[in-house]
Amino acid sequence: EVHETTMRERISQERRARDDHMATVKEHIGKEQEHLEAHRNSMQKRLDFLEAALGEADATSSLAKEVHETTMRERISQERRARDDHMATVKEHIGKEQEHLEAHRNSMQKRLDFLEAALGEADATSSLAKEVHETTM
Repeated sequence: EVHETTMRERISQERRARDDHMATVKEHIGKEQEHLEAHRNSMQKRLDFLEAALGEADATSSLAKEVHETTMRERISQERRARDDHMATVKEHIGKEQEHLEAHRNSMQKRLDFLEAALGEADATSSLAKEVHETTM
């Protein structure tokens, strides 16, 4: 009876720990998604500004315009590469977090299944022992 109570408490603790960890991971993923969205918005504003700057350059001489456009294209290209690299890193990080969460969830489920099976076997063994003891008395 004490063993069963202890096992149930441990199962309950494991479940709370699993839920707490899942909440932390979800919060982390949410923050990463917010960061990614903010970065995406910032990049869009910067691109809009650069495109507007390119539009204003039409009033300048053709040589200055060519130099300006080439420089802007290079900068835009650099910014896009930096954004794409960052997005790939964030996606990889989120993927690893999701893999870790899934592995933890599976591990916790196996542990809970084992503990529940052990409690079931303990109940069956205890009942059988009581029956044998009562029969022999």
